[in-house]
Amino acid sequence: MSVAPTSNSVVSLVENRLGALRRQLSAWFWVDGLMRVGWTAIGLMAADLVIDYFVRFDQAQRFIMLAIMVGLIAYVARRWLVLPLSAPINDDALCLAVEEHNPQVKQSLISALQFSRLEGLEKRGMSLPMVKQTIAQGLQWAESLNFGDVLNRGLWTRNLILLCGAVIVLVGAGVAIAAQTPLQLWFQRNILLGEQEWPQKTYLVIEGAEEGKVVFPRGGEWTQVVMVEERSEIIPATVMLEFRNARGRTPQPMKKTGDLKFEALFANVLEPFDFRARGGDDVTPWVRVELVEPPTFNELNLNVTLPDYAGGSVEPLPAGRGPYLVLKGSTLTIQGTSNKPLVAAAVSIDGQSKQPLKVADDGKGSSVVTGKIPNAPAGQYVIDLEDTLGLHPLEPIAFGIRPRIDREPRVKAKFNGVGSMGMISVKAQLPVSVRVSDDFGLTKVVMEYRLRAEEEGRNKDGEVAFTTIDQAALEKDTDIEETLQVEPLALVAGDALTLVFSAADNDNISGPNIGKSSEFQLRVVTEEELRAEILRREKEQRQEFERLVKSQEELLTDTRALTAEAKSLAELSPEQRNQLMQIQRRQKLVGTNSGGIAERLELVVLEALNNKIEEEGGTLEKRLRQDVIVPLFVIVNEEVPEVIRRLDESRRLSADQTPRQESLAAAVAAQEKLLADMQRVLSFLIKAEGFQEAINLILEIQRGQQDVLDRTQKENAERVQRELGGKNSPDSTAPGEQTPPAEQPAESPQQEKEPGKP
Repeated sequence: MSVAPTSNSVVSLVENRLGALRRQLSAWFWVDGLMRVGWTAIGLMAADLVIDYFVRFDQAQRFIMLAIMVGLIAYVARRWLVLPLSAPINDDALCLAVEEHNPQVKQSLISALQFSRLEGLEKRGMSLPMVKQTIAQGLQWAESLNFGDVLNRGLWTRNLILLCGAVIVLVGAGVAIAAQTPLQLWFQRNILLGEQEWPQKTYLVIEGAEEGKVVFPRGGEWTQVVMVEERSEIIPATVMLEFRNARGRTPQPMKKTGDLKFEALFANVLEPFDFRARGGDDVTPWVRVELVEPPTFNELNLNVTLPDYAGGSVEPLPAGRGPYLVLKGSTLTIQGTSNKPLVAAAVSIDGQSKQPLKVADDGKGSSVVTGKIPNAPAGQYVIDLEDTLGLHPLEPIAFGIRPRIDREPRVKAKFNGVGSMGMISVKAQLPVSVRVSDDFGLTKVVMEYRLRAEEEGRNKDGEVAFTTIDQAALEKDTDIEETLQVEPLALVAGDALTLVFSAADNDNISGPNIGKSSEFQLRVVTEEELRAEILRREKEQRQEFERLVKSQEELLTDTRALTAEAKSLAELSPEQRNQLMQIQRRQKLVGTNSGGIAERLELVVLEALNNKIEEEGGTLEKRLRQDVIVPLFVIVNEEVPEVIRRLDESRRLSADQTPRQESLAAAVAAQEKLLADMQRVLSFLIKAEGFQEAINLILEIQRGQQDVLDRTQKENAERVQRELGGKNSPDSTAPGEQTPPAEQPAESPQQEKEPGKP
């Protein structure tokens, strides 16, 4: 028995009815999905518009919002449109759905459909009558049922209405966008991600921001300025800076420094970050802080050119060793190479007006800065650099210049043969050694004098030029040896003479500078006073030498005693070696002091010669030089060193008996000779002292005689004037009237001479 025709008719009818249901279902999914997508898009755009209007998203935030909206719309489209439409729905599922909606069918439809697909029912052991009956019943239900009733027509109608509403809203929004409404501004900002702004009452501008970036100096201070545009209707009381990608930075209020100006100080910025300004109803776009190295010098050379009078040479100023000492009138030269291209450079002195410096490109990504400052004044110099970004040095490029004093010439003078008491005669000559030195040059060297006499009318000041030098050819270091004559000054005993040597340098800018030696105070005395002073100094040296002779006698005694003690000793004890060393030291001291006496006596001789109270080669010079000074120098330079050598040799040979004793004996012999020579010099000193006393006494008697004669003549002249009643001048007195009184006092010196005879 065959059921194929019946099965085919069932399958064809059911598939046709299910195909119609499938198309209705697809339409239902489209309406439902598009409705959901449309209203989701409308809701998201409305929310984005509101949020952006009040929050004022930046471009990055708007991009994120756009991505969120697109993502949500895509999710809704996929969830409610793509997935339902793409999901496969077989006939069995649809039949089951129809049967579920029509419970009275009791699975007749799905059973008829499934049996109609089977073949070989007999082989399967199925009952053919029952199968036919089932298929027939299913066909009956397929013809009588409306498969479309499975769908919710009310919901579909609502979705269709909502879809139409969404389309109307979207079309209206599109029209509004094209009609220059706020929706267009939203579209530009949030869909096209443009930089248009919402209408607002406050407009802020971040100064220095270009292409969303602002440049800060790395590690330095930067004052960021935010300006309120003049078109703003509301000026905010405060402006806040907000940060992102900035570790540890929190919103920072800005300081209002003007009606439209707000400032914030950033210090020691080491990492980049983003910031924006918020004030009133405006929020600026985010600005990225980029760090760059501030301009400075990789190399800076400072040189000064000295003024012409100082030679005009160029002297470098070592880097980092200021403040620099610079002569007045010098020219300062600045030359440096920067670390980056510059647009300007200037130097200021003590904060005064800046002097621009030349800036040139070196072709290597840097700039060369040059400049000259004539007559560079003292002060604090600060070099300012400006790079292409308007940045300035992180730390001031500063150095100080202090005035270098052109010191006055140094003058040192020394008189040769002038006693420590400063006593000179009216005919004295003064040998002087003068050394003058200056940093750059000299123009004049003179001796200045100041005469103060008992009679004020004779007081005078003046200067005396040196005759041994050419004033026009002075070198900066000059030595002068000259003998000055005081006789032209017409001095008299009792005058006080002050001498000082002065020199002028060649400073033609702030000078000339005058340098002076120490003052020399000289007292003009009579020849007799000088001789008495010379005699006094001879006595002092004789007394001093007597003490030295006595010390030498003691040294000889000590050396002899030590020689006798050590005669039988194989080695000197530490005490004896120390005693020997002490003798050696005392012997050296005798020599040193003897040399001092010789030098002081030589000065006495020179003083006598310079004051012309003794002719060169005269008695005083011969006595002192030949018999005292020359032998003393022989003692000091030859005999004393020999004794010291022998004593030192003995000390070094303290453990060698025979050589030691020989050396000690030689030392004793040398000391004996030394003592004999010293005693001989002492005897000459005593004789010279007595001879000088006799000469001084004779000169004193002569002075007394002359004094009596002068007084007698004066008294005679006064008596004659009284006798003549003042009619005749004392000069008219006859010589015969003067003779008797003049002869009488001639015996007076003889009478005074008797007690003073040696």
